[in-house]
Amino acid sequence: MGRVLSPAVHAWLDGELPEAVVRRGDTQRDVEFWKRMAEATEARRHLRTPAHVQQRIMDALPQSAPQVITPWWRREFVLTPAAALGAAGALIALTAAVTALFIVLAHR
Repeated sequence: MGRVLSPAVHAWLDGELPEAVVRRGDTQRDVEFWKRMAEATEARRHLRTPAHVQQRIMDALPQSAPQVITPWWRREFVLTPAAALGAAGALIALTAAVTALFIVLAHR
């Protein structure tokens, strides 16, 4: 099972506690880790992708939007047994409702 951060470290990461309060005892290792993580993250935020890499990415993108080869109405239609039973049940319920409506309207 993984390590669990103390509630004090969570509070410090959320900005609710000062670092001096958390930097005691067994939580010092966690504080150091998260400070290094913040520094590394901040350094990576300022990195820029080299122009040649950016150009290779742009060159790899298709020049036109991909076209669907087969229209949706000509594609294979797969119906699972569960979907078929659901559709049949819905059709029976709809038929019963329409029939009941006609019967009610016919007796008026």
